[in-house]
Formats: sequence, structure tokens, C-alpha cells
Amino acid sequence: MPDSLPTIISEYLAAADRDDVDAIVACFANDATVCDEDREWHGHAEIRGWRTKVATAYEYTVEVRRAV
Repeated sequence: MPDSLPTIISEYLAAADRDDVDAIVACFANDATVCDEDREWHGHAEIRGWRTKVATAYEYTVEVRRAV
């Protein structure tokens, strides 16, 4: 993984690796929107729901190839 990732991205990826939903949600602003699977989740409560239900329904891997 590139060393030059923004801190918040590194924190999100580390929290996701730990399955730490609280830390994942903390990576987003209160009014953030997540777009995934042709849907949108707005704010911390909906993002928490997305992460605990939809995002955990799949086993996936992340490979950061470069950051710009």
C-alpha cells in the first residue's frame, strides 16, 4: 500500500480490517454520503447500517495500487 495515502483513508482501511464499525463510522463527517450498490446512505446512522449489513454481506479484498 502506498505510504502517501491520506490519514483518513489509512484509518478507514485499518478499521475495516479490524471490523471496527465505530472507527469506520468515525471516518465520515456527520453529513457524509456513501454510494454503494446503486444506493446512497446519508449520515452516521445510515452509514453504520450500511457497514453492518450490506458491506459485510460480501467477502472482499482491497489493493491500493496508487494514490494521487
